[in-house]
Amino acid sequence: MPSHRILYILNPSGNMARKFSVMRDREGGIRCDKMEPGAMDCEPFVIIDELPVEQPAINYLQFKRIVAQSVISLSEPGYPTNVYDDIQNPQRRDAVSQHLGQRFETYIYLASGAYSLGIDVWAPQKIRYADGSTASYNYSMINRRWEPNALLYKDRFGNSIPLSVTQLSEGRGGVTHRFEFPNGNATDMGSFVNALNNIGVPVTGAGNQSVTCTSTIRLTEVKVTCNRN
Repeated sequence: MPSHRILYILNPSGNMARKFSVMRDREGGIRCDKMEPGAMDCEPFVIIDELPVEQPAINYLQFKRIVAQSVISLSEPGYPTNVYDDIQNPQRRDAVSQHLGQRFETYIYLASGAYSLGIDVWAPQKIRYADGSTASYNYSMINRRWEPNALLYKDRFGNSIPLSVTQLSEGRGGVTHRFEFPNGNATDMGSFVNALNNIGVPVTGAGNQSVTCTSTIRLTEVKVTCNRN
């Protein structure tokens, strides 16, 4: 039960940075470890104190605000042409990572300062490719490089590209997702269906307007099937 945590609240949109010390304990102290929960002399209490925010945290907040407001367009040779190219081509994905590393060299310094304070570093940078599809890269303090967020790949119509069955099933049955392809674009539909096949999801039907995916439970295994409409 006894604990002491340092909590940071960093809000880029409101340009707010606050730091708190949060201590939890029980009235009776250590002797309560041997007593039943709810004992009269062992009521829990919390003490919260606001502390001054260190400059590295403030610097990091400023950068988070800049990143949140910016979208980087990449259409030059050597970079992915769309999100599918990003997913399937490690070399081009690495080119994006290197580009961000050079562009945001200062950020890496700021992120390191915040990380040393125990702050969870999270400042995803949105990337737009030539066809209008988007990816999101975040700097990994562990791997020391910019890496894509697998949950934030979106095609030019805004459809999320699933990279695992769990993204479609949410780990349970009865979940349905519908993906729209305006004007019946066969190329976009084909790329999406290929992505589903790559994760082992069968696709039936021959339509070009949308794809509907539904999860079911068979015995103890969650299955996902999709249909072209």
